[in-house]
Amino acid sequence: MPRILERVWLTVDEASQRTGIGKTDIYEALRSRKLPGSQNGKGGSWRVHMDDLDQWMRDGRRVA
Repeated sequence: MPRILERVWLTVDEASQRTGIGKTDIYEALRSRKLPGSQNGKGGSWRVHMDDLDQWMRDGRRVA
């Protein structure tokens, strides 16, 4: 089983790989709160819960 499928929290790179959506679009969705995520401190790296990412995709991945 690929390592990415074993994790519950994904980096933006992993979320991009899982969905085929560019990192820029994922960052934009995170910043606009269209995609729930968690940021490690101000300006830190983002993490996306796999369930939230899957729901966002099912909802039609509204970006801005």
